[in-house]
Amino acid sequence: MRLRFFNAFILLFVLSGCGATYHYAEFIKPSKSYIPSKVYYIGVINRAANKNTTTSIKVNDIPYDYVKGLPLRAANKTIENWKKQVEEIGRYKIVNITWDLNNRDPKKFSARSFTAQEIDSLCDWHEVDGILSLDGIEMTINTSGEVEVISTTDDAGMPVRVPEFTRQQEVALTVLWRFYDGYTLQKANEYQESYRRFFNHLSSSPEENINEDTDLSLEGIAQVAALDYAQQVAPYWEEDHRLYYRGHTNKLLVTSDNLEYNSNWERAAKEWKELVNSDDEKERYYARYNMAVASEMLGRPRAGKEWLIKAKEVNHTKQVDKYMEILERQILIYDVVDRQLGLQ
Repeated sequence: MRLRFFNAFILLFVLSGCGATYHYAEFIKPSKSYIPSKVYYIGVINRAANKNTTTSIKVNDIPYDYVKGLPLRAANKTIENWKKQVEEIGRYKIVNITWDLNNRDPKKFSARSFTAQEIDSLCDWHEVDGILSLDGIEMTINTSGEVEVISTTDDAGMPVRVPEFTRQQEVALTVLWRFYDGYTLQKANEYQESYRRFFNHLSSSPEENINEDTDLSLEGIAQVAALDYAQQVAPYWEEDHRLYYRGHTNKLLVTSDNLEYNSNWERAAKEWKELVNSDDEKERYYARYNMAVASEMLGRPRAGKEWLIKAKEVNHTKQVDKYMEILERQILIYDVVDRQLGLQ
């Protein structure tokens, strides 16, 4: 599927004067970096942090304390969120690889790059086409209020130390990813980026579940980092809108009202198609233009382009030219996405 609609509701804005409506949906976009489509089975490794890697806690930018374990939890959450993103789109088949982190130097930001021999060995042993390694992570928490580091337990019942805050905090996270191609035995992608997120700790006393609140904070920034890298190496969804005409005749208005209610583009296309040769010139133009939009919504942008050409024969408007540019771009995008997903 190359686009998806919002299931809960459709955001619609009626444009005064022209009887047009904006329909919002999510359209598929190609990855920002090139990864060969034959690289499908990938092994995912966390080499970024172990249980001794620390997070720096600051109060008004002044170092206060260091807490072990938070970078490891952030790394695990980032990887899990990344896997959800790419598995949903169907770009990769994930194989989890456990890595011995006991000898990981917690003072070093990045693990060294894999050699060609190591890439070949890992791909051969785990029967994958490539390796994705989260090789570096650095995390700091800065608060403008009071902070206290307390002891609690994690999900496994192990003792951990976590910060308790009384005011707004800023979490800063820097991650380094390396994507290795098992066919060329080289890095296909290396990406480092930093993220910042503000949050408020809701706990007012040590008896409240501070561990859960901290997890929510980590989850938030981990989602941002995961989504960003998912867009680097896999197709992704992006919100956009398309304009279509409600029309000035009863038939067009009824079809538009039904579409706004049930989002059934197949039915709308069937009804608009009956009007594409109408004796009413405006109705004929609206129906042909709307058929172009419906064709794209149904995953057939080339058919949409043909309908737009027919609409142009009736009335050559600036909107036709604008939408033609969009459709031609989308046709190219779909071709690229199909290649990335191995559909071509």
